[in-house]
Amino acid sequence: MRNKEYSKLFLNLTLFFIILISFPSHSTNGSEMKLNGTVQVTMNMSELLDKQRELIETIDRANREAGRFMGTDNMISAKPEATPEKEINRRREIINSQFNMMKSNLSSLKSEDSEDKPQVGEAISVEGYVIVEGGEQVIWDGEIKKDLAYTIREKFVGNLIILHTYDPERGTFEREKDYELDTLSTDIKVENLIGKTCAQWSHGSPKTCIRHVSYSIYEIDKGEYYPNFYSGVVSMESNEEKLTIEASTPNVTFFANDGLNKIPARIGCVGSKWTLNKADFETLLQKGSLLLKQHIGSKSQATPGCKPGSTMTLYMQLKKPEAICKSKEKIKIEIIKPADKSKFVFSDLTVTGNLMLELEAKTTPAKYADYVEWDLPELEGSTMKIVYPQSGSSIPKGSKIMVMYQDLPLYNDAFGKKTIAARVNIDNCIAEDKKEIMIFYPRDAKNNQEGKYPNWFYYWKQTPAAKPFGQNVRLNYECEGVPLNKCACIKGGKRTNATGFYNYEVSQYKTINVCDLSKNTDDPQTFQITIPAIKLSIPKTLQERNFFTYTYIDTFAIIVMHEFTHFLNNHNFWTTGYDPIFDRDGDSIPDRVEPELGLDPKKKLSYWQDQFMEIKPTGDVLNPFEVIYYGDDEELLTLSSTYEYQIGTFDEYDWAKPGKNWK
Repeated sequence: MRNKEYSKLFLNLTLFFIILISFPSHSTNGSEMKLNGTVQVTMNMSELLDKQRELIETIDRANREAGRFMGTDNMISAKPEATPEKEINRRREIINSQFNMMKSNLSSLKSEDSEDKPQVGEAISVEGYVIVEGGEQVIWDGEIKKDLAYTIREKFVGNLIILHTYDPERGTFEREKDYELDTLSTDIKVENLIGKTCAQWSHGSPKTCIRHVSYSIYEIDKGEYYPNFYSGVVSMESNEEKLTIEASTPNVTFFANDGLNKIPARIGCVGSKWTLNKADFETLLQKGSLLLKQHIGSKSQATPGCKPGSTMTLYMQLKKPEAICKSKEKIKIEIIKPADKSKFVFSDLTVTGNLMLELEAKTTPAKYADYVEWDLPELEGSTMKIVYPQSGSSIPKGSKIMVMYQDLPLYNDAFGKKTIAARVNIDNCIAEDKKEIMIFYPRDAKNNQEGKYPNWFYYWKQTPAAKPFGQNVRLNYECEGVPLNKCACIKGGKRTNATGFYNYEVSQYKTINVCDLSKNTDDPQTFQITIPAIKLSIPKTLQERNFFTYTYIDTFAIIVMHEFTHFLNNHNFWTTGYDPIFDRDGDSIPDRVEPELGLDPKKKLSYWQDQFMEIKPTGDVLNPFEVIYYGDDEELLTLSSTYEYQIGTFDEYDWAKPGKNWK
């Protein structure tokens, strides 16, 4: 998390000021006097911004005055640019213009003129990203108070500043260098958010959480975005033989909404530091990129905020300077096939599936058609082969080609939105065109590389939709792992309307079963299910008759959350095993807890009797009616757990055909 301080502002102003101090004093006396009166330390944000604007205007006037004196009109403005990319370029121009100017002047510096060895900075363009895969878990008396997991990706651009030390006595730069890093955020995305917090505890002893709510929304502090004060992402400093890289996490607040209040949770995984030998760092630089990963979670509950297993990953690469185009021709390229946003699906006819891509590009002039090179996505576990034209090259070349991906990929993230690019490079004159395509798998086929389950189950099981409230669970398919007579998916050899189940008598710990959704849902094509919209803490949902309808991966996520809540209820309420003595109404909730949940301890079903209860005549004079329950109070409590679920939460992971993204 960024420190709420103004060091970035003063770093910027230092960069602005570099130009000013390099010019003769008589051209800037008046401005320097004005600067002395302007730079005042203040913690008032409004005043600080006003002072910044005044100082920028002052420096620009001084630069223009100095430019007239020096006979130059191309002075770089001290005014920040509109975007982080342009601002980093502006800073690099300032630093490198000074570097070139100082290099030409250092030769006249003699050792008797200075006891110090001056350092001159040179800036190299970099870009990269930071990924935080973190979370927090708080447990009270064996009960989960908070369980939160998140993945945040932040992209950045920056300048790696190489500080060259000049030796006046030798008249050369020393081999040893120091390094600094100046970065700005360009994009922040919360790629995954899942978890829950306890919103209500029982009054008895031991205390039990009787109402959990899910984390579903978040807010990114506006100060994290350029041009605000803590939009920096990664910093670096070096001394002697060591170099320290520090990456910080953006300030994000997560919220769980219980229908009445928003319960906040701040990020506890706030950053990471890496210490490298300069020699190792310079070796990485020669390769053009570096990838660092570190575990940042605390190893004990004594240091809360960032749970064990949390990691931070830093990737940074040097941006190569653009080559100088030597050709006078205007070269263009256009991808004809595939069209932008085209959809491709692996076949379901072969054992492991394949996918064909027909590619065509048009070049202007047409004589460069044979120089076309293609950049195609890699799909891990799937082998790409060039079908046409026949070539021994592994690089797709030519204006018309056809490639085939053999075997469905191993992982779900290989599907989805991918970019293909076609380019020609003629004497460093590069023309390029890109198109976005979407790659899918046949949902109900079983031609994934495991071959045991339908593709939807195999791939969705890898996604956050399979982690209810951020918890790792074991998912079984259909009747796997339980006796057939205990399997809710099938009864008497016939399909039921159950879509999943947890059986406390026979299911293993944290293990739930998901039925075949192509057979046990309301609509096999869309996997549609409809369930009551119930929240025990919202009274109107107990009186009204509203329902939620889910499809595709939303259905899968709801089933997993619902069945896992059955497990949690049994695990939390009956720590030593179910005992009917403490559950006189037989609804699987201890009688002592029910009043706090707004439930009647004398009723098996306190609400929604018209939907979950049926009274049938028996024909028996002594017992003329039979009450049949299709649900109980524990079912109402379980339905409450998914009330806040937002339809579309996991759309980005559904690349099945048919599915959320196949429209």
